[in-house]
Amino acid sequence: DDDFDIIQWWHEHKVTYSVISILARDVLSVPVSSTSSESAFSLAGRILEERRTSLTPDMVRTLMTVKDGELARRRGQHTAENNELMATFEDLALEDEE
Repeated sequence: DDDFDIIQWWHEHKVTYSVISILARDVLSVPVSSTSSESAFSLAGRILEERRTSLTPDMVRTLMTVKDGELARRRGQHTAENNELMATFEDLALEDEE
C-alpha cells in the first residue's frame, strides 16, 4: 500500500512492541548515504591510484567517508530539516528512557 506510513505505525504500536520499537526507531532513523553506487566507485577509483596501492582497506574506507562528507557539504545535502519526522521519532522514546 502506497499510503502505509511505517513511522506512524511504530508510533501507534510502541507500547505493544516496546523493545522492538526501539530497534525500529534506530533502524528507520539511519540517514541514507549521500553516495550513489556509481559515485562511490568513481571516488574509489580516484583514491586507489597506483601510487596509493599500499593503503589498507580501513584507510580507503576512511578516505572515502571523509571525501563523501565534503562533497555532500558542497552540494548542500543534509541541510533540509524535516521537523515533523524528527518530532515523530522523538515521540517514539519510551517513558523509561526519559
